[in-house]
Amino acid sequence: NSALIEMTRELLGKTRPLKGYEWAFLTHAVLSIPVYFCIRAFRPETTLQTTKNGRNNEVTERKTTNIMDGLRILSKNSDALIFFFLVFVIGTSSGCIENFAYVRIGEVGGTGHNMGICRLISSLAGAPMFWFSGPLTEALGVDVVLVLSLLAYVIRFLNYAFMKHPYHALLAE
Repeated sequence: NSALIEMTRELLGKTRPLKGYEWAFLTHAVLSIPVYFCIRAFRPETTLQTTKNGRNNEVTERKTTNIMDGLRILSKNSDALIFFFLVFVIGTSSGCIENFAYVRIGEVGGTGHNMGICRLISSLAGAPMFWFSGPLTEALGVDVVLVLSLLAYVIRFLNYAFMKHPYHALLAE
């Protein structure tokens, strides 16, 4: 990881020295380039169409969508509305936690070291969930998993609200 940071600093820092967290944002931008090409690799399906003279021509199938029709159908499905509402609330909660948890850790006397340990624990705790999320969702159902996720965020918010020491944040992670 430090080699990537140094390479980014060398490549992008030749015009001027990088300050503060500029290198982190520039590294993210550089790492986004391969993602762009991966996304571009997904193309609409092509089919062969025989013309009058017997030649095969590739035809790209494009499906047209009407957003208003989709919203009309969605508005009539209460399960879908609840699902998207829960996903929105959980996403907003995640954004708040990810952006302000470290500010709160700093408020109770935390250092960069404490924040790094919290980030490490959060990543290590999240990795097994990728493995177990499928079976857990099959066993409990999507709606129960979303509600449990929302409750977990409530507990995390309460933990951050009432913590007195930087390492109390480890419980939330």
